[in-house]
Amino acid sequence: MVRAGGLPGDLVEGAAGSRKERRVVVELALTESQSETLASLLESEISEIGMEIAHTDRLAFRDQLKSRRQRLRDVLEALREAEHRPTDENRADS
Repeated sequence: MVRAGGLPGDLVEGAAGSRKERRVVVELALTESQSETLASLLESEISEIGMEIAHTDRLAFRDQLKSRRQRLRDVLEALREAEHRPTDENRADS
């Protein structure tokens, strides 16, 4: 079970210091393999966006890409944190 942290409705800092956003709580039941695949996809997209940023001359578009990259990093961080958090099922086995 992968769970994103925080409480519903919490205000969190937006990507790259942008306006605050409301936290949305999402609960996904993923196998270890699915979680690894999702992390790999996020890492790949983050890397590709980095290359796009480097080759973009338009400042506004570059800023949009940087914001998107930060949001993806935030999702990846939440996923990794959730992978290491004990689940209800794991607590019952202890």
